Amino acid sequence: MIKSACLAVPVLCSVLLASGAAVAQESGYYVRIAPGFAWTTVEHIKRVSVGQRYSLSTSSSTEPELAIHLAGGFRGQPGRAWFLDFEVEGIVYAPRSVGADIQPTSTGEPHDIRPGSWEFTNNSGMGANLVLERVLGRSSRRILFFAGVHRMATEVASGETHPGTGLFDEDREIRTRWPFTGGAGAAFGPFQVRVSYFRSLVYWGFRSPEIEIDYEWRASGLSVNLGLEAF
Repeated sequence: MIKSACLAVPVLCSVLLASGAAVAQESGYYVRIAPGFAWTTVEHIKRVSVGQRYSLSTSSSTEPELAIHLAGGFRGQPGRAWFLDFEVEGIVYAPRSVGADIQPTSTGEPHDIRPGSWEFTNNSGMGANLVLERVLGRSSRRILFFAGVHRMATEVASGETHPGTGLFDEDREIRTRWPFTGGAGAAFGPFQVRVSYFRSLVYWGFRSPEIEIDYEWRASGLSVNLGLEAF
């Protein structure tokens, strides 16, 4: 999917550039394409419970991520120097995982956590943003404030190595998460730069009469994207 999105970038950029700088202070429909970079931190928590007793192991990792944002929206003008936008945004991520080792526990109890590893891989998502824009004087420069929520498809995995056999057993699934995003930016004619903070939680658990296993992946970080916009 990321290859198809990358091939579409030159075509979309040509269309956007053909619209010129007329987007600077006009209301109406628009499209925006924006390559982005994110610095993502994921904290993984594994809890194993047997009866009323349990063991807990926590680890974290930080990795860079690349993505392509494609949005379409409507810009209204509630005031002389103010614009209010509503946009729908799709995001496709480059294939890259955030992961680390799981630290084992050694209490000698049945709920001990064995050594292993975990992963967190973003695939794609869709969401909506609300954007407030302030025009600076008579120029085409604007400052932006925005907030949104997205439905993201994220592949998560957590596994362990059995001490007796040495075999690696893993739980892996694509889960849905709903990160909140908020931030600010600036626009210079049709060009935009946005800096945002995001945070989300993925929970996954297994239950049986003998044992309970709970996983959490807590993701947060900062992203920067450089966009080109046109009507």
